[in-house]
Amino acid sequence: IRPEDVYDALFAQVKVPGENMVRARVDIVENLGGEKVVHLRVGGLSFVGKFSAESKVREGEEVDVVFDMKKIHTFDKKTKKAIF
Repeated sequence: IRPEDVYDALFAQVKVPGENMVRARVDIVENLGGEKVVHLRVGGLSFVGKFSAESKVREGEEVDVVFDMKKIHTFDKKTKKAIF
């Protein structure tokens, strides 16, 4: 999933806990003025989101994160081919 398809749950239009929303730890917040690039972690999985500049996320805290499930692509770990 691309960073622009990962959202701060407070600003997401469609959020369904357990389906497209997880709780993640904020490792790094890069404030770029018009947006924030947020480095997140759930367990051993790290990913990046591009959040609205209005987001109040802070390093070290946990936040609810929403994924646009229509934009997720999965790949076979061995063959590297797209599954869907």
